[in-house]
Amino acid sequence: MDIFLNEFKDHYAIRLSGFELEMYLSPDADTYLRHLEQQRGTLTMLSQKTRKFIILISFMPQWLSNSSDRRRIEGNWSNFSAHSPKDYEKWRQLVKSTAIYFSQFKNVERYYEIWNEPDLFYWQEGTPEYLKLYDETIRALKSGDSQGKVGGSATNGWQGKPKSSPNSDILNLELIRYAKRNSLPLD
Repeated sequence: MDIFLNEFKDHYAIRLSGFELEMYLSPDADTYLRHLEQQRGTLTMLSQKTRKFIILISFMPQWLSNSSDRRRIEGNWSNFSAHSPKDYEKWRQLVKSTAIYFSQFKNVERYYEIWNEPDLFYWQEGTPEYLKLYDETIRALKSGDSQGKVGGSATNGWQGKPKSSPNSDILNLELIRYAKRNSLPLD
């Protein structure tokens, strides 16, 4: 972060992936939102250095995950963090609160990326479950930040099939079709 803030005069975009780690580590929604608020100064400085925030929505918090499996997958990722929420109402509230928070940074365009590489082990459920997560997440994001743009996941590769659903089509192609069929935004 210091290098970005101090070395670059102007930078077009920054992918903010640190705050979702706060979501993952927080024991509840209130703690997460307090931790997010503590980053306001850094985010304000970043918003003065860039034109776009790419905000990653990823890492299901343990307290909200439908899995209690704490085994590590890789790095900070545990199995529970690669699952859908057990309570979509609480998930929508958490995501909407996140979007409301980021919508306060008016001088940057805000783009929300829904999950990191769900075609790999970062998503332990199938394509239909990812599409439901996308649907629920973007509706909550748009209700909290109507000017924010929503997009699919960062996938490992266009050519790969999701390991969790080897019989389905390429994940981003499935997402594009799903969004069109259901008149969902995919900015």
